[in-house]
Amino acid sequence: MTGPTEKFVYVVQPDNTVRPQTVEVVSIDNGMAAIAGIAADTRVVMEGTQNLRPGGKIKESSGEMNPAQNSGGETRTPAGA
Repeated sequence: MTGPTEKFVYVVQPDNTVRPQTVEVVSIDNGMAAIAGIAADTRVVMEGTQNLRPGGKIKESSGEMNPAQNSGGETRTPAGA
C-alpha cells in the first residue's frame, strides 16, 4: 500500500491484530513485487487492506492460498468482513 509519504504492508501480529510496516519496493516484474523491509516468514495481509486500521483484528479467509503469489505471507481478511 502507499501512504502519504511511503509504501507499507500490514503485518499480522501473534494476537491477529495488524500493524503497518514500512517497506521498499525493490522491483516489479509481471505484476509481482519484490520488497525489502520485512523478513521472508512475516505474515502480511494480502487482501482487504482498504478496510484495515492499525491495531485492527483480522481472521484468516477460508480461500486457498496461492504459493506463487504468496511466498512469505498469508491471505488475510478483516474480522467481520
